[in-house]
Amino acid sequence: MSDTPSFKWSKVDLADSYRIRVFDKDGQLVLEEMVRNNSFTPSPLPRGKVLTWRVGVRFSESNAWAESAPANFQVLSAKDFETIQRTERLMPNSHLALGVAYESFGLRDEAAREYRALRKSNPRSSLARKLLH
Repeated sequence: MSDTPSFKWSKVDLADSYRIRVFDKDGQLVLEEMVRNNSFTPSPLPRGKVLTWRVGVRFSESNAWAESAPANFQVLSAKDFETIQRTERLMPNSHLALGVAYESFGLRDEAAREYRALRKSNPRSSLARKLLH
């Protein structure tokens, strides 16, 4: 949901530094940042775009980088983000409505969290059980 997602990866023994690079669907560089830790939170990224990120590791001050495989992600569009915020604002205690809103935009972890809360508050509900499957 956030346009400032947190990137985190496994530490690499003896790593001198890491380089995070984010590309758009055309392969154009959107962001490049060097860090010493194994996590990074960027400034806002473009909403509604599928992006790819890679992390590189360098073991000394040389120019050689070992890079990870690319991984795709998407920052929710402004319209979809507003829809979820509106649902949270108008129906803050409706685990069903929030779960459906999250699921409709592909936010499966958030939807599952809401469906689990729905099942917990309605343990005999067949709908709550179905939604988690």
